[in-house]
This record gives sequence, structure tokens and C-alpha cells, in this order.
Amino acid sequence: VSTQSTWEAVVSTQSTWEAVVSTQSTWEAVVSTQSTWEAVVSTQSTWDLKAAYSIDQSVTVVFAGGGDGGVGVMLNLDFVAVNLMNVNVVGVPIAGWELSNNQTYPDKATQAPYIPLDESALESYYKLWGSYVPTGCRSLNQDAPWNCLVADQSFESMQYNVFVVNAQTDSGAITHYDGMPHAAAYANATDAQKSYMGEWSQRLNTSLEKVWEKPGQGLFSPACYMHQGFGYTQPTINNQTYIQAFEDWLNRKKVKFRDDCGLACNPSCPDSTL
Repeated sequence: VSTQSTWEAVVSTQSTWEAVVSTQSTWEAVVSTQSTWEAVVSTQSTWDLKAAYSIDQSVTVVFAGGGDGGVGVMLNLDFVAVNLMNVNVVGVPIAGWELSNNQTYPDKATQAPYIPLDESALESYYKLWGSYVPTGCRSLNQDAPWNCLVADQSFESMQYNVFVVNAQTDSGAITHYDGMPHAAAYANATDAQKSYMGEWSQRLNTSLEKVWEKPGQGLFSPACYMHQGFGYTQPTINNQTYIQAFEDWLNRKKVKFRDDCGLACNPSCPDSTL
């Protein structure tokens, strides 16, 4: 997992998460996989990994995932990094920045089925699955550690750096976790959906200010209505894809890119909302 092979690491790790987290059981898989990671990064396994891939202080390990795999990155990055001792580990959560959904789609008549992420729901998940949450966040939220299941709450106490990749209107999160009826594209959305998208995007952008303000972090947040469709050619910000921006960040450049043109206004947004 050398710097040159960074994107091989990203692709393989993301594929692993895609295999682990899918369908309705997504949250159960994501928030109850700590025993798996304990096995992967146990002391013996750590030495085996280091020996097999010649991992030492000169190597950067990219811990990445997309969608709910991105949620898993936020939950487990510090744990993995601490156990891969004396190795530089960074996280790349793609479409994994979740908010507590206390403001779901308001039209109950057309509201789509969704997985609740309000505090009551997070508490139930935490207790039912014995969920792991980052230790730094848990120590600051001893009375309600379940709030640490979402990046909005856990990020500020994380010890290791992340490069956050997230659309300003995440079509996956806004439908699956907030109940907005699916729209094939922003242009196909109703006036009510566009109004809600605007409110939702504002909440997300406010939350992502934490990334903007914390030193050492990276950010790539285009004004798109999409989920995981970040590719080698689109979308772009400042004429760079997220891959190019990440490589600059990995090489110690300050990279915090976000559109300020308005709602879903980036002309390079992909057609797919997936």
C-alpha cells in the first residue's frame, strides 16, 4: 500500500466494504463489525500485514470506503490507525458523512420509507448491536455514546486525518435516511423536493464547516445531486477530480474544495444519482 499504489488500496478497500454493507442490514453491518476489525488488526495480524506488504514508516495506508462503507471509515479509522503502529494511516470516507435526521422530509403523504438516524434510533442501534464508536468521541459523550455513530458528532474528536468526499446534496442519504422520495435527477425533482434539498444541503454544509476549520483535513464537496458516483473524470472542482485533489492532499498540500454556486449547480456532475 505504497503512495504509488494508493488507488489500488482505495479500490480494494471500497470493494470490501461494498461486499460487507448492503441492503437493509447496512447499519447493523457497519456499526457491529468491530470484532471483524479486531481480528484484522490484532497484534499478530498487524505483523503479518506489515511483513506481507512491506508496510513501514515510509508507507501511507489509505483506509477508504463508499456510502455506508464511508460511515465505517469514520467509525473505525482511529482504531485501525492505532493498531497499525508507526504507520501513516489516512481515511477517505466517500459519501459517508451522516447527520442525525431530526428534520426528515416533511410531506408525510409522499415520504419514502427510510432508516431513522435520530437520537432515539441511534440509541436503539447502539444497544441492540453493541456498536463500537470511536473512543475519543465516546469519552466526550459518556451519557449518550450512540451519537458518535454519525460523522457529524464523531469527527471533531478523531485523532487521524481524513479526506472527506461528499456531494452537497447526497441522493443516497437524503432518500434512505431522511425519507425524501427518489428523484432520478435534480431536474426531475418537484418543487417540494427541491425546497427540501436546499434545506438539507444547508445543514450538510454547516456540518462540513468542521472539516473546513480543522487543520490537516481534506475536503471535496461538489454542488451535485449524487451519492457515490465520484469518478476519474467527474465531478470536478477547480478543474480537479476528487482523485487529483486527494493526491495533492496526500502530498501535503492544503486541499479543501467546495462549491459555492448554489444547489446542484456544478456543470460536471454525473448523470447518475447512485
